[in-house]
Amino acid sequence: MLPSSLSSNRPKLRSGGNIKSLHVGVKYPKSTKSVNMGGRKPEPDMIHDILGGRMVDEDLVFQQELMVRSSDIDSDSKLSIIALSNYLQDTLLNHAESVGMLSGGFATPEMSRRDLAWVTYKMGIAIHCYPCCLCTMMNMKTRKLSRFIEEARKELKPYLMSKSSPLIDNTRKLQAINIDTIDFTSPNLSSGWNDLDVNQHVNNVKYIEWILEGVPSSIKRSHGLSRVDMEFRKECNSDSILKCLSKMDENYISKSNNSANGNNKGSVEVEHSLRLDNGQEVARGRTLWNPKHV
Repeated sequence: MLPSSLSSNRPKLRSGGNIKSLHVGVKYPKSTKSVNMGGRKPEPDMIHDILGGRMVDEDLVFQQELMVRSSDIDSDSKLSIIALSNYLQDTLLNHAESVGMLSGGFATPEMSRRDLAWVTYKMGIAIHCYPCCLCTMMNMKTRKLSRFIEEARKELKPYLMSKSSPLIDNTRKLQAINIDTIDFTSPNLSSGWNDLDVNQHVNNVKYIEWILEGVPSSIKRSHGLSRVDMEFRKECNSDSILKCLSKMDENYISKSNNSANGNNKGSVEVEHSLRLDNGQEVARGRTLWNPKHV
């Protein structure tokens, strides 16, 4: 994947404060002109003027300034996890475009010629550290995952980092949920035409929105979301009907409450399974919720 850098602390919007003073937000590009350089590397000034970002760390990381909009603030007066996920996606695509690696969608020129596109496979977002995601290739004709073709590897070689991501590599495996032991079931969830991306399937951010519907309001009122881990197993189209099955991790709750820093409202971990109305699982997730500090 093309690694992108974006600070993920969730700024708080103070009453009467100026939104422009926040540390994170959306900075709109000065132009909608494409940065397609025909295989040539764009100049740093052009990248900043058009995309509002710059390459750093020996041109291996794309860094972009953002400004939070009022519509992206949640009920706790903080940047919502949905808005943060969208910011990350924008930054990732701007990074790819800045190095001339987008061609007709989420694909390099060589991938497009072979009907391949990037899709998100796993995602990990931990508040107070750098979020990241893991992408893989999908064949646009068969709609199945594809191996990493050598032609695309050669295209991307100047921009690939040899580092792995500890945020994803150290994540515990997401296990299947036993439907006989679930604690919560969301009302029916549905997708529409506006949820599709250029790959003609539901965008990965929508899946996060769905699993959060599987968390009881009582937890959302007393706890703040600290981490999200996702594994995408099947794509959804514009008329999918789903449910989110969720299970509280009692061992995690007990361990948290009995810790030296714990109390009777300790951290809560919830396992999630998104399933179509025919029972097929489309995604697994895990969310970690820490007590809110008033």
